[in-house]
Amino acid sequence: MTDIQTLEHVQNKITDRIKGKLKLIPATRNERIEPGERSSFLNASIIINPLTSLHASNDEAWYDVSATIEELIGQRLDSVPALSTWEKNLRLPIQLIGGGQQEIVGLLYQIHSASEPIIAIEEPETHLHHNLSRELFKLLNKMATNKQLIVATHSEYFAEISEASKTWFLGKKAKEAKPQEIKTEKELQEAFGLLGAEPSDRGYPNKILFVAGETEEGVLPVWAERLGVDIRKIRIEALEGEYDKRKIKIINDYVKETQTTVFLMVDSHASDKVKQTVDEEHRFVLEGTIEDFYPILILIHVLSENLGLELVEGDINPDKPRVEEIQRLLNEKSGIPKTKTWWKRSIGKEVANRMSEDDIPREIKGFLMKVAN
Repeated sequence: MTDIQTLEHVQNKITDRIKGKLKLIPATRNERIEPGERSSFLNASIIINPLTSLHASNDEAWYDVSATIEELIGQRLDSVPALSTWEKNLRLPIQLIGGGQQEIVGLLYQIHSASEPIIAIEEPETHLHHNLSRELFKLLNKMATNKQLIVATHSEYFAEISEASKTWFLGKKAKEAKPQEIKTEKELQEAFGLLGAEPSDRGYPNKILFVAGETEEGVLPVWAERLGVDIRKIRIEALEGEYDKRKIKIINDYVKETQTTVFLMVDSHASDKVKQTVDEEHRFVLEGTIEDFYPILILIHVLSENLGLELVEGDINPDKPRVEEIQRLLNEKSGIPKTKTWWKRSIGKEVANRMSEDDIPREIKGFLMKVAN
């Protein structure tokens, strides 16, 4: 028996087993209409007329389907004098409600009216915004306890909120469709990549740079602009104030659950556990803190002008950490406790604005270019 004959034999067996047991609910497709006209997604003979007559013929079935529809779209269904919805005191003919709401009405009616134990649904996310997709998925999950539901979707968002182990990816190689069983979250993320999906399609940044604190949030964009490196579309997020366990969770959530490319820049005080959340290729550990890269003369001018400290060259010891020196001067000259760090972001940004390209360390330039590319 040839491969083609074997495939036909298997197909015939499957057809015999599910004949009369499977209902297909195809995707909603727009009718051809004249420009400027509004067409309903709901077919009169398949949805509108049967649903209208259901109210008169079977109160219990009408209540079940109408209550489910109201739960999802937030509008009460009515059939008198014609199929319509009520939102507060506003009555709308069913043809005039939103496309996503019409999609829900048609889909739920077909599921409720199906006697078959297996229901195949094509692209249920069509015309739905994310919140409605999420609520629909929860409902389908609940319905799957009584019927077997098979959902075909192009939406990576719809697939993402499913369990990875219940998902199959149908790809194409040459002229053949190649199904792949998804067993892990990692395989699901890889499938999204094959679909051409990017993290930003699902509300995540395509790249994220975690940094030690708010100072880096202010300084790095200034340095990048000075260097001609474009990082404007890259999210920079500070880990300052978080405990190590929380920092690790925040980073790991991005690394494991999204396709976002994750970078990390921390100072030498960061724990090894935090550093190891990101691989060496995407990690940069500062020697000391970012303040240690501020040129002393520029820092003296900024502190004098912005905080009124009246400093001169020699007031800052270049061999000591810059943060400790600044805190010492603030305490000695203004009585500000050494524990206060409110000055770090504003002073850092002002110093960064006065630095030339040559003032910015080469290794930081290299890392920012890696982040941007």
